[in-house]
Amino acid sequence: MSRNGAYRLRRRPGAESFAAAWDAALGAPVRKVTVDDEHFLAFEGLIQPLVFRGRYLGFRQKPDNSKLLRMIGRLDERVGRSTADAGER
Repeated sequence: MSRNGAYRLRRRPGAESFAAAWDAALGAPVRKVTVDDEHFLAFEGLIQPLVFRGRYLGFRQKPDNSKLLRMIGRLDERVGRSTADAGER
């Protein structure tokens, strides 16, 4: 489901149970990604199936840039440089 489709469904009349489940899910604890998972996601990414008109065409694997940026931020912290200092350069 696309993000827009989820928001449309949430606003629909009669979708109160969906909206309630959504709100409950947002209140659930966030799963922390382990370091190994983060490294894999940053450089390899999740496998996404490619489907067209109900037929499987293959897959793609796209690295997750947000995970890579998080890892770079941690590296900056380890060398004693804050992200604010990095933005000023």
